[in-house]
Amino acid sequence: MGSSRAKKTLVVVESPHKGKTLRGLLGARFTMKVCAEPLVDLPRNRLGIDLDNGLIPEHVRTASSMKAAKLLREAAREADRVCLAFDPDRRGEAHASYVVDALGKKGSPVERVILLALTEDAVRTAFAAPRELVQGKIDAFVAEQVIDRLVAQLVSPILRSHVRRELVADRVGVIALGRVVERERALAAMVAEAGVDATLPLDCAQLVELAWRGCGLSSSQTIATVRRLYEGLPHAGGRSGLVTWPFDGVVRPSDPAYPPTRVRAELEGGADGDREQLREVAESVAVYALVWAAHAGKAVVPPSKNEAAPRHTDGALLAALGTGRAERGARALGALELEGCVVRRDGRLAPTLLGTQVSDLLGASFAKSLAASLSQALEEGLSQVERGEASSASVVARFYAAFEPELRVAAERARTQPRGAAPTGAKCPRCDSKMVVKWGKNGEFLACTTYPVCTATQELERGADGVITAKPETTTTEQCPACDKPMVIRRGRYGEFLACSAYPGCKTTQPISLGVACPRPGCGGFLAEKRSRRGQIFYGCASYARTRCDFVSWDRPVAERCPRCGAGFLVRKETQRGATLRCVAEGCGHVEVGRRGA
Repeated sequence: MGSSRAKKTLVVVESPHKGKTLRGLLGARFTMKVCAEPLVDLPRNRLGIDLDNGLIPEHVRTASSMKAAKLLREAAREADRVCLAFDPDRRGEAHASYVVDALGKKGSPVERVILLALTEDAVRTAFAAPRELVQGKIDAFVAEQVIDRLVAQLVSPILRSHVRRELVADRVGVIALGRVVERERALAAMVAEAGVDATLPLDCAQLVELAWRGCGLSSSQTIATVRRLYEGLPHAGGRSGLVTWPFDGVVRPSDPAYPPTRVRAELEGGADGDREQLREVAESVAVYALVWAAHAGKAVVPPSKNEAAPRHTDGALLAALGTGRAERGARALGALELEGCVVRRDGRLAPTLLGTQVSDLLGASFAKSLAASLSQALEEGLSQVERGEASSASVVARFYAAFEPELRVAAERARTQPRGAAPTGAKCPRCDSKMVVKWGKNGEFLACTTYPVCTATQELERGADGVITAKPETTTTEQCPACDKPMVIRRGRYGEFLACSAYPGCKTTQPISLGVACPRPGCGGFLAEKRSRRGQIFYGCASYARTRCDFVSWDRPVAERCPRCGAGFLVRKETQRGATLRCVAEGCGHVEVGRRGA
């Protein structure tokens, strides 16, 4: 007589880290499958919204999503129960609904499980009390997706034609950039504004603020770290989540009896010494310590002052964008930095000239639809959809009614006016014409107004008063090997390099030496900083193009002789405890740990 088959539960999550944590908490009867991206989405390369028929979105399936759906159906046939444990937010709810549609009505029952913390007790309680999908959350996600797509697809061409080709419009990013520019102008006018105290326990925006003030972490670092803490990290007791779901309201430790000192000891004990892993451990411990201290009432929260408002920190700006928007806002801030619209000055956000021009253009063109006040009204409308108090169609239609007239006017203006270039008082070094600020792949630069007749360009710099001038070229004692003219330091896509001062008559360039000779016998070259195609810094022989010398190092060579073997240089590696210097000569093994200022 055969034994009956043990019942199996299929659990579908969006993150392999979460799946690994749940596998350890739930045991062998639960099978984990990762579905990282929604099974249906708006098309990638076109608008995907019917503007003439009620703004209805067109959701499509890609080849990879169809393959993922097939694998899920196969796994579901082997299970007696299917649980969808996606994040407890709008996106997670929509993600779950797409999986339900893909699995169909036949087969095992499909349930929605809400995991507010990834500890053994919280997980077992959640799986014992599944719930139905909430249609309001799904509708709110789709409505927000449609509105964001309208802005990205229809406003981006205006930015590209009027400002710079690589720019992409992001609805949340536009609001964030507007606040940064507004604060910069208030600073210039010394407008007083009262600060706002953080409250305990912390929400995610306040956590970002404290992580920056206390640990120097950016918003993107803090958001990534707190998500890791939620999804689970390995420790002596196994693997579990250390904080509750952080992106809706407050964030708390999953187990308040688990102090940061114990977390540090267990995480460091499990690390293998890899530089990236040690960095993640340090950030995880630092952020967890803030959450734990706030829950215990021990957090030090900076008091408010009634003085001229400083530039925004990441946390202050995320708080201004609204509770529950921290993860979305952090992505927008990261994009603004990459595009060169904002920079950090003493850890705070300041607009660049490009960012100011983008904000002014969009602020003037979309004064109603992309204003901060309407954005707040839109968020409230989406919350009403989520609660079942409004339809998604009405929220989208209300936004489009304000957006479409402004879009028509802005598109016509972009068609009839040339690409923007900010005027300056600088003079062209070749023809004495005026120079303007333009933007390219490597950032902003000065260009002659008579281009293409004159192709002169220069690096620029700003004084404390904001006045833009041409940055003086840094001369060196190096002589050009082709014409004997002095070499100067210039900056390009991959950093600084040496160029002939007689350019464009002489176009000779060469990398800047680190002051260390190449160790390859007979090479005669020197070592220089380089960048890979993916932007990673490494160090190699400057003579590679001529001699094919293949010496490379991921750690920076320093001109310091090895005290053990006498080698001409050491390499420096940064760690949490300072700089580690070591000799790379074969058979030496000399190491100096914890050196500061090396």
